[in-house]
Amino acid sequence: MNTKILILSSGLIMLSFLNSCYYDKADVLNDGFICDTTSYTYSGQIQPIISQYCISCHNATTPNGTVRLDNYDQVKMNADNGNLLGAIRHEAGYSNMPKNQPQLNPCNISLIEKWVADGSPNN
Repeated sequence: MNTKILILSSGLIMLSFLNSCYYDKADVLNDGFICDTTSYTYSGQIQPIISQYCISCHNATTPNGTVRLDNYDQVKMNADNGNLLGAIRHEAGYSNMPKNQPQLNPCNISLIEKWVADGSPNN
């Protein structure tokens, strides 16, 4: 009887450890950085990424490749036609962006992917 209780207790403890490793609100990247992908608004997360990595080359003054990303409408248009994700994912047939730079980190790509999948809302 004690052996059955010990086995059952051990199994429950193991199960609780496995359950504690599950993240339903954030992804943990290899370097331990927590990527919160539960919030991905244009003004809160997407526009700052675009400003940091894209706007210097894709604005009204320097629309490289005739692509502008200096306002919501321009970013949404490029999100809707697939160019934004194709470029930042470095997919075949797209110009890898940011140009001559490493690919965006997985968190930034994930945020943009979720925003696009949600219809690219402007909020």
